[in-house]
Amino acid sequence: DYAIHFLARARATEAETSSWRRSVAPMFGEPARAITRNAIVLGVGFLPLLAAPLVPYQTVGVFIAAILLTAGLSTLLILPALVTLLQRWLFPGARRAVPNPQNQEEGVQ
Repeated sequence: DYAIHFLARARATEAETSSWRRSVAPMFGEPARAITRNAIVLGVGFLPLLAAPLVPYQTVGVFIAAILLTAGLSTLLILPALVTLLQRWLFPGARRAVPNPQNQEEGVQ
């Protein structure tokens, strides 16, 4: 679920800025904070199951907390790298201007 929200927001932000590189900073503002808070709150929310008298409840609490925290962390670390690699397919129709450092230097002189 975190990845779906991240990708939807990334597409919207990329449409506004017309570049994934320019979208990265806004993506790690509000959306990243929301994903982080959500993962922590939900992950910690299942930890009280550790106090349950039945071992299966304790196991479920640990596993769900671990899954939620891992999913949140993966969304913020792995997904941006994948988006960078796959941006041609994720953002179809976007203009891909490749900056030429030599042209920029010539314009400065």
